[in-house]
Amino acid sequence: MIVCKECKQSIKDKNYYFLDAINAYLCSDQCRFSFAKKEQEKEDKKVLYDTICRIFKVNFPVAQQLADVKRLKEKEGFTYKQMSSILHYVYDVKGFAPYGYSLYQIPNYKEEAKKWYLENEERLKRAREMAAKEPVVIKRVEKVNVSRNKKRGFLQLNPEDV
Repeated sequence: MIVCKECKQSIKDKNYYFLDAINAYLCSDQCRFSFAKKEQEKEDKKVLYDTICRIFKVNFPVAQQLADVKRLKEKEGFTYKQMSSILHYVYDVKGFAPYGYSLYQIPNYKEEAKKWYLENEERLKRAREMAAKEPVVIKRVEKVNVSRNKKRGFLQLNPEDV
């Protein structure tokens, strides 16, 4: 009997989704999207924890940081991806040194980080457009030492003859 990984109902008909990577069955599009959203959230949470560990030089986020993450997620509506992006902006881009173990910087720099990421996206877009354009070929002219070439037996050409 096949059971849906998301809703835990048995799958009776032949229309279902099979995820080979994790060996899971899903019964409908709704379950598939819900499952994908949960998996993405797990991945974003892992990235956030890795970011916290890297910035604060800890093996795993301490209790205060876990409480801050929970509070920011539930009460202030931040996503895990937003929190990790803001932490990256505050500590890596702006260069602030971490103070204690609190994540107090996240709500304070939300708008500034959003503005920076949007500007950075525009810069990347312009750079991709420039890279996609035809490269400009610049003719390079090298200086030739005439007396040295005569000793080696090179033929000297007059530019008008060419």
